[in-house]
Amino acid sequence: MPQCKRTRVSRVADLISALPDVLLHQILGLLQAREAVQTCVLGRRWRNLWKSMPELRVTGASPVESLQEFMDHLLLLRDRSGLDVCMFEFGKYLSVHVSYLNLWIRHALLCQVRELDVAVFGSCRMVNELALDNLPVVSQYLAKLNLRGLSLDYKFLDFSSCPALKDLNLTKCNIFCTKISSQSLESLGIQDCKFLWDDCRSHISTPSPITLKIKDNWGLTPSFGEMPALLRAIVKLGHDCFDSCQDDLEYCDEASCWNCYRTADGSAGCVLLKSLSAARSLELIAEPKTLPEAKAKNSFSSKTMYNSVEQSFPSESLKNVKVECYNIDERFNSDTHNACTLTFIFRRDVRWCPTFSKLKTLLLSAWCVDHDLRALICILQHTPVLEMLTLQLSQYASMHCI
Repeated sequence: MPQCKRTRVSRVADLISALPDVLLHQILGLLQAREAVQTCVLGRRWRNLWKSMPELRVTGASPVESLQEFMDHLLLLRDRSGLDVCMFEFGKYLSVHVSYLNLWIRHALLCQVRELDVAVFGSCRMVNELALDNLPVVSQYLAKLNLRGLSLDYKFLDFSSCPALKDLNLTKCNIFCTKISSQSLESLGIQDCKFLWDDCRSHISTPSPITLKIKDNWGLTPSFGEMPALLRAIVKLGHDCFDSCQDDLEYCDEASCWNCYRTADGSAGCVLLKSLSAARSLELIAEPKTLPEAKAKNSFSSKTMYNSVEQSFPSESLKNVKVECYNIDERFNSDTHNACTLTFIFRRDVRWCPTFSKLKTLLLSAWCVDHDLRALICILQHTPVLEMLTLQLSQYASMHCI
């Protein structure tokens, strides 16, 4: 290489190396952990920088076996300086690797991590749930926790020893517990998870959420405690919802019916709606029983529907009503039990409907006009300050209900 080119390259290297540690750490934090460690060969200035970088990214869903030696050395040789972000994403694993993964996660907590993301995938990036140790999470610093593809037990889901935890997201996890608790959570998301406690509903005790998202979970829909600070909530009951009354698949008017309520505390009444009554924005989504034999029950004209709404909702605050239509999934037409259980808990809760005294924006799917308009009318009668109403209806429901 000519002398002038060598001088130019060395000057550029010197300029980068002259940056303060905080900027170099930001650069390293954008790299995969293995790439960040490899910068130690760039020069004396870089030799130990990786040991104190505040972000660790081990992503790409590589098999655990290929990462084990690197991860052990990474965590052993790294300084015990605090971590702002730690992201672990693993692929295929064997049973002998489970203890290592648990150890790596606990090590991140010991490093005072503030945001921890853990995802486990199987082959072809399909989720392959890995069981975490049934031990409490203890951290004064953890503020955000994202978990995907894990099996979680009751002690792990007790976040009473995490006073700084504000944001919790569970995706495609197996949940083995009767209670999830946190006094500090402000944002909670549970999506595509399996609630595997058959005898009763899991109860979620989080009095501080501002946002709540519960979507497409398997098993019994969880119950909730009071959430007075709630601003926005989305509840979408998916295809694998198991809510029903064994005595009557479609209808039950007993508040204390164990088959319907199924809570370990022995209380009765609303499972969902009462806990959501403080929300300002609310989405309640589930598919109705759109079966051929139900057509005769759903022959309402648009005039009938809007006259009913107007008569039941005398408030002048409602400014906008929007109806959205979509193609319904054919799976509902072939499975009577699935269609009924999907809408059961909403239709049941309406019978003990609370007053949504702060609700401004409401989105409802076609379950609220299934069979008749009683559910819709009841909800409108309990939303005195509602301003925006959106109805998401299937093409079938829109033809026969509107």
